[in-house]
Amino acid sequence: MKKYKVLLTFLIGISNYLFGQITPITPVGLRDFTINKFDKIVYARDNYNAIVNEYNLVTGKSKSSQFPNLPVFANKSRKAVYEKDKLLYMYDFGKDSTYFLGPAINYDPYLSFSPNDIGLLEGQNDTLKYFLFTNNSIKPQSSVQNLRYSQNPPSWVTDTTVIISDPHIEALLLYNTISGKEDTILVTPYTGRVTEIFGFDYNKKYNLIAYSYETQPNTRIHLFDMKTGKDSVAFHLESDMPNSTCADGAPLSFDYLKWASDSNKLLFFGNFATNSVAGIYTYYLDKDSTLLLSDCHDFGLKTDAEWMSNDTVIFSNQTAFRVYSLLVPKITTSIDDEDSYIPKSFIIFQNYPNPFNPLTTIEYSIPKSSFVTLKVFDILGREVATLVNEEKSLGNYKINFNGSSLSSGIYFYRLNADNFSEAKKFILMK
Repeated sequence: MKKYKVLLTFLIGISNYLFGQITPITPVGLRDFTINKFDKIVYARDNYNAIVNEYNLVTGKSKSSQFPNLPVFANKSRKAVYEKDKLLYMYDFGKDSTYFLGPAINYDPYLSFSPNDIGLLEGQNDTLKYFLFTNNSIKPQSSVQNLRYSQNPPSWVTDTTVIISDPHIEALLLYNTISGKEDTILVTPYTGRVTEIFGFDYNKKYNLIAYSYETQPNTRIHLFDMKTGKDSVAFHLESDMPNSTCADGAPLSFDYLKWASDSNKLLFFGNFATNSVAGIYTYYLDKDSTLLLSDCHDFGLKTDAEWMSNDTVIFSNQTAFRVYSLLVPKITTSIDDEDSYIPKSFIIFQNYPNPFNPLTTIEYSIPKSSFVTLKVFDILGREVATLVNEEKSLGNYKINFNGSSLSSGIYFYRLNADNFSEAKKFILMK
């Protein structure tokens, strides 16, 4: 059989500029947030009255939170730690119980669970403390001072080791939270310049550190191999995107570097002298390719990025005083064998983006010619739209749905083809 290149993607086309859909989650006036990934809830703090609100991405509903301050969530258990009146507490969702942990460094400290939730980092100003969890209590282990972590939060390597930045020697250090031992990982090679390491994050799967500098050579993302010591440039704005509007601004650095949980995508933001030139980027490690996900003229300084899932990012626009979600596109793959993409079964995929406003995309595959119906229903089971109602030959299909005529809420779409029938839930959030 003749072979030829087949392009498969969840989005049509590919270039360096493939904008993802950005959807507001909170009203104006909230910009600090944390994420409960178990329940898909964003907790955001009102900048004017400091009240914490919950925004449920599944139901689309919001309410005032039980927490007096922004909680920080465990990675593998439904627990959260928060500060109240310079005291630390832990809440266990499964037991609906609150436990007193001890005094906090100060009001609203930096908090972070270790990868397996056996330890906790607490920071304030230039001091970082580490605690071990035992029977719903914490035991102090070590502390380190004279570091900068407000812009560069520590990156966990194991439950007892973290990477921290030391602005005094312009280096990244591997810090043992039990012994307090520090080992230098890398020192900036650009001597004679102010080149503080500005953003970084550790990739456990590939043992890599992604990092960037605060000033020249600024518009680059570096990858440092912890095993071999090799340092390479993954992305250089001026050479990789010379025609981008981002390159026309006055770039200072890339920051808020975050690896997705699949370890193959790195999110980072452009930090510029003027907020009107601030782009959102994703570097795809397996493709060695970077996409610009937002127009750099999209006004606002983007900060505090967190991955909700492998394809959804929550971030704050500090200029707009609002929290947003961003759908990160799946990059195109080229395959030489067309047979690899003949569907072997009926499949209805989850729509993207989800939640959406007002446009979203639904994909499905059918392995043989069939009469296909694809319909949308409200939460009461009433049909609100028919997207497909005709005979289809085998193949992969994509259809866009516009919910502008509907009110916010939970809806379902159902695919019927041959003897196959399956429904999925999606959320319209206006």
